[in-house]
Amino acid sequence: MSIGNLKNNGVDRTALDDWESIIYIICWLGTLGINQHDQELYKRSYSLPIDKWRKGLPTEIADEKMIHMHANAIFRAFVLDNFVPYPDYKNLKGLADQLHIKLFANGMLSPRSQGTKPASSLDSAYPNPSSSSPSKFLDLDIDSSITDPFERRAKIADILVGQLLQVTQNAKNEALERIRSK
Repeated sequence: MSIGNLKNNGVDRTALDDWESIIYIICWLGTLGINQHDQELYKRSYSLPIDKWRKGLPTEIADEKMIHMHANAIFRAFVLDNFVPYPDYKNLKGLADQLHIKLFANGMLSPRSQGTKPASSLDSAYPNPSSSSPSKFLDLDIDSSITDPFERRAKIADILVGQLLQVTQNAKNEALERIRSK
């Protein structure tokens, strides 16, 4: 479930909430294993950071997801680095990474619209989201008084959905190419 849905934060629900949920599903499959065989072969002797995504009150779960999803470096360290280390999971890991980048660390968005925390509330405990600087960010026309990155992204959801769809289309094409080359 998306952070906005868990927090019931008042931000209009968009397709971005569904895309965020897809990222969580991919992460569950990637860390726990897609099938019973992989789950049995790769048993962990430690708990996963994403275990906190399913335990506790909805706001507590949202807070954990906000930590893990805030910046790509955090997402990679806490989530992607815990994917099952089998070759078959490499592409799933790449898909999760690319979807996360497009939704939370999109270089075509200003830093105000990246990550999970309002730009004014970021502290030194979290690395800043990606801050590449194209000549025109996609979110420049959004009222600068809106500081919640979820609300800012909701205002340009259609554009971001197009980018997320392109990521999945590319992943599909790469998968078909791998199948054809075998």
